[in-house]
Amino acid sequence: MKVAITADVHLANKKDYPERFNALTYILDSIKEMKINSLIIAGDLFDASYNNYSEFDKIALKYKDIFIHVIPGNHDATIDNSVMTSKNVEIYSEPAIKSLNKSKIKFFFLPYRKDMVMGEPIAENKDKLRPNKWVLIGHGDWEQGMKVSNQLEPGVYMPLSQKDINMYKPAHVFLGHTHKSLDGESICYPGSPCGLDISETGKRRFIIFDTNNISLESHAVKTDIIYFDESFLILPLKDEESYLRKKIRSRIKEWNITDDDKSKVMVRIKIRGYSTDIRKLIEIVNDEFKGHKFYEQEDVDLSGVFLSRNLDLEEISRQIIDSVEKVIWQSSPHEPSRDDILFYALKTVYGDA
Repeated sequence: MKVAITADVHLANKKDYPERFNALTYILDSIKEMKINSLIIAGDLFDASYNNYSEFDKIALKYKDIFIHVIPGNHDATIDNSVMTSKNVEIYSEPAIKSLNKSKIKFFFLPYRKDMVMGEPIAENKDKLRPNKWVLIGHGDWEQGMKVSNQLEPGVYMPLSQKDINMYKPAHVFLGHTHKSLDGESICYPGSPCGLDISETGKRRFIIFDTNNISLESHAVKTDIIYFDESFLILPLKDEESYLRKKIRSRIKEWNITDDDKSKVMVRIKIRGYSTDIRKLIEIVNDEFKGHKFYEQEDVDLSGVFLSRNLDLEEISRQIIDSVEKVIWQSSPHEPSRDDILFYALKTVYGDA
């Protein structure tokens, strides 16, 4: 049996945020075409500021052949079945163990509770959860994955520990709350199906989970908006223009977007480093990002760029660049990036230029 899984849709006023409704509708259209009749939403279907559920109800009624399973998250912790008229929606306001479509795999739906850890309700139901024969649907922080926790909501939300996983042995775990997609060995954050703001970048996805072989497939969501928040390092070289253009083109290539997606992009640009012609940087950025929209019509952030025309230091810069580029880099959110190292190394060379 296959089920679709998403989380953190954050439906709000449809007039102001139509893209969130469109992302959910896209998922429903996609799984209908795949002949999948179950969608699980792992918390925060609604935004905290929203309490008019009729628009979602209309969507659910349109897809009567798809059963939608919802657990409340920290943003919609008070919702229950009384807010829906559609019979194909089940909101699990209390922990529940379900077998979907007679699957041998049990689904443990665990709604968000403030000041609680996930291990508590799991322990209370352990006799009903056979090792490797159940799947957890929760909303909170995986302790081993705190490095990618939700930036908009600091702190710890209903954590799940590795000890819980080792002890109770779920076949897989699907969590909401962290809006960035993450795939661990037995943990999956589907991520938001639509970026909520500029901090949630790149293409979005939903998950198809096959209970027969415990496999996952990621499927892209065609969203109305695709956010990118990009930072570039500029160096005071004779060929700094071609250097920056090359970096920008490489970054855009990494986005892996189609021509149809180009008009959907909202980008924020920051440049730091040392340049012989700061005004030229704006011209380069506008040229290379032609056809893309700038987030909230912001200007390029050049606050971290220093003017330098001391080309005598060019060879030293090149040697530093070559040395740093040769290092095999293991990126981590809590460690400086390659560009960070290079920037501060050049700052030692150039000072405040």
